[in-house]
Amino acid sequence: ITGRMSGPSCILPSGRVYVKGVRKEYRMMSDNERARFHAAMWALKRNGDYDRLAHIHANVNQAPSAHSGPAFLAWHREYIKRFEIALRLVDPSVSLPYWDTTLEGALADVRYSSLWTAELMGSTMNGAVTSGAFRGWTAITGATMVRNLGRDSGRVLNSNDRRLALGKTRIESVMAFTSTRAGCPYSIEWDNLEFAHGYSHVYVGGEMLEQHTAAFDPIFFLYHSYIDSMWEDWRIARQTRNTRPVAYPTNNPACSSVAHFSTSPMSPFAPLQNIDGCSNDYTDNLYSYDTRRPSCALGENCGSKFLFCDRSHGAAHCAAKIRLGIPCAGYVRG
Repeated sequence: ITGRMSGPSCILPSGRVYVKGVRKEYRMMSDNERARFHAAMWALKRNGDYDRLAHIHANVNQAPSAHSGPAFLAWHREYIKRFEIALRLVDPSVSLPYWDTTLEGALADVRYSSLWTAELMGSTMNGAVTSGAFRGWTAITGATMVRNLGRDSGRVLNSNDRRLALGKTRIESVMAFTSTRAGCPYSIEWDNLEFAHGYSHVYVGGEMLEQHTAAFDPIFFLYHSYIDSMWEDWRIARQTRNTRPVAYPTNNPACSSVAHFSTSPMSPFAPLQNIDGCSNDYTDNLYSYDTRRPSCALGENCGSKFLFCDRSHGAAHCAAKIRLGIPCAGYVRG
């Protein structure tokens, strides 16, 4: 960002003020906030910045620490930070929302969710997305982006996955070794956050199914905002402020590639190193997560017209409202 500082904010060359953003669950936004977010996304698409940023994630050789190792969370934190800055240069009132997949995971079938309607992400279940806020959005090939909901997997990251991830106590279990070799003293934990995050990628399918195309579906950035929020929740619960910026799994070539070492370059974000993605500066200065998250304590709509408090299946919990025309059998309490 180029501009001049004025206290805790930055005055952009346009004269507009760039202040710390607040990331909300996509359905907890007001209609106006959501419309402004959609408009800013389309502005990035039209000026080429969206595709330029999506190509960074598409180039595996350019971003060797993005996946398959401890730097996964730190790399994506820096990546979506840069994406959010691009959004907010279009409209400083906008912040990157997140997609809490546990709200879909609470349903008998994820496709039942009102998220997949023309008012939100589009009603296309399989094939080119021709409705919703991002109808006609083009993929890396130039053709309209595709989703294939549930074709390759029956579920998204759910509340149990979240519970297991946030229940980890060691840094090596969170910034996990997901591609170990013989001789690594750490065994692979299959419920770590990098592996668990794959469920939703596979469920959405289409562009989201493969690394080189995933970022060309806008839901990618909302989803990784949620993964980042989970990591931040873990950091707050399990680490002190002073340990967060310095705690990182051991540099061991038997456990991960050198690209994932703490002092290795966070390519292509020079001069950052992977450890820099653990800095407190992100959430101190650039963004925070809304403290008003979906909750039955907010009422029967969990704080959003797109959600409801399910009291029919165990302890009360929030879930996505079901699309019109879909059977609602099994909901007997409220």
